[in-house]
Amino acid sequence: MKKDRWHQEVIVTLKPVAVLFSELASMLNRRGYSTDGSGEVFFYARKDNIEKWQTDTLITVSAFINDTEVDYYEDEAQEISKIELGYLLPWQPIKNASTFIAEAWGLAGELGAHISIGDELISKEDLSAIINEYAADLEQRLEAPGGEFLAQAIAQDLPI
Repeated sequence: MKKDRWHQEVIVTLKPVAVLFSELASMLNRRGYSTDGSGEVFFYARKDNIEKWQTDTLITVSAFINDTEVDYYEDEAQEISKIELGYLLPWQPIKNASTFIAEAWGLAGELGAHISIGDELISKEDLSAIINEYAADLEQRLEAPGGEFLAQAIAQDLPI
């Protein structure tokens, strides 16, 4: 996983995946995912109270054919080979991590995929520990995930 000082996004990879993008889109819609205005980007919206400086997105979805990211409307008849789910850690309360983890494993189970960070297979417990470690690091250095000052510091790229 590409690590940055702000731990801006925790990304997990689901693979191997062999599903048409149109089938994946149907699966995501059934699971409560939405698309942006263009219909190209899938995301899972937060259902908790959202402060004005926080993200309204709990999970982002990126689909790939081999290692090339693809868009739904251009590639809906193509077979997807991997999916990345992103969790925007600093911009939401840490309590949302449990939903991210549960959704990642639920989707992986439905697809018959494994979950990894980089090239390393991980368990639910591993992912929970990673997210909690990053959250503790942010809190020790500045503020807990979801906090207004943390969001401002990231926006201004303040040194910490």
